[in-house]
Amino acid sequence: MASDLGWRVTVADHRPGYIQRGGFERAERALHVDPDRLPEQLPLAEFDAVVVMSHHLATDRKYLGHLANVSARYVGILGPRARKERLLADLGEAGAALRVRLKGPVGLDIGADTPESIAPFDPRRAAGDARRGDRRIADEGEARRTVGSPWLRCRYNEVRADAGPLRGERSGMRSRVALSRLLLLAAAVAILAACAPMATQRQATQLGREAGRDPVIVVMPFDVELSELTAGGLEEPRAEWTTAALEHMRAALEQEAKRYKVKLVDYQPDRGTPEDQSTSLELQKLHRAVGGSVLVHHYLPGLQLPSKGEKFDWSLGPAVATIARNHSADYALFLFVRDSYASAGRVAIMVVAAIAGVGVPGGAQVGFASVVDLKTGDIVWFNRLVRGHGDLRTPDAAAETVKVLVSDALK
Repeated sequence: MASDLGWRVTVADHRPGYIQRGGFERAERALHVDPDRLPEQLPLAEFDAVVVMSHHLATDRKYLGHLANVSARYVGILGPRARKERLLADLGEAGAALRVRLKGPVGLDIGADTPESIAPFDPRRAAGDARRGDRRIADEGEARRTVGSPWLRCRYNEVRADAGPLRGERSGMRSRVALSRLLLLAAAVAILAACAPMATQRQATQLGREAGRDPVIVVMPFDVELSELTAGGLEEPRAEWTTAALEHMRAALEQEAKRYKVKLVDYQPDRGTPEDQSTSLELQKLHRAVGGSVLVHHYLPGLQLPSKGEKFDWSLGPAVATIARNHSADYALFLFVRDSYASAGRVAIMVVAAIAGVGVPGGAQVGFASVVDLKTGDIVWFNRLVRGHGDLRTPDAAAETVKVLVSDALK
């Protein structure tokens, strides 16, 4: 979001897993920092504004302690006002020095006092407080919120803004906000999935075949992330699990393709012009947002869009022709999965809570897959997966997930 508004972006986080897994292509730099040694590792004096979003009370306290002696014009903190006041009280004299500059909750003042009602961080507000000189904003970490079994993560990067007016497309910001709302409602999808089966959406009886050849499907980069659910309910990304899952899922997909004699080709990110490459990257992000919309507005009763009703009429638009042109393909397969696993501490809490008659959610597997017609941009096949079991970390279990999620598309 900050990048879309013209800011130069830097990411700093004390958890190496977040930095190692990437996803910060638009950031100027991404740093792994030690909260106890933050001033040695990050030139805080160079920043006019700082946003602390580690979502961990003790770590936030350390960050704010360092920032009390920094002349940043804007300092923001994630969380409700009561949390901000507790941190300031714990910091003593440092908190008193910081109070006049500390904004919390970050974002728009809507009177929020609970985690569910906190408004998102708005770089435009920070820019208003840091309107002179070489504007810089530092965001220490990521904000994470878990709603029931499915995951939801809203990440706002550390940003540094160039001097001058802020400009940029806002579509990226809108898509991120929309996806957040959609994945919040995925909890309801999980409830429905447990109650009744939902049919795969297929717009054609089979993929179109030109005379003398089978259709060519380009496999877009899998949007997959595995995480561990901590005792407190936070999802910590595990890069090594994700790497293994991607290998297992790709191997399983190739086996399914052989089974149904479908030709798959890998997406090549270096093909085409720089503009083509940028368009393809945006299409991958668009699929995530559109797929989330399908989960909510097609599968949940009462939430159908007036313009669609019961029809399955979704598209990524004509820009998909870029993929067709650079890969000589007829269709594109997109896949999105988030898989979480309860840690030992989380399991212990679940057991104790169960004894007390209270249900505490564990890990979950949430995903969807789409086949897009590269001539029209229409989603001609869609399937979703929302369940409390499954394991992408092992070959056999990953193969089962792939079979359930995408094999019907290859028939």
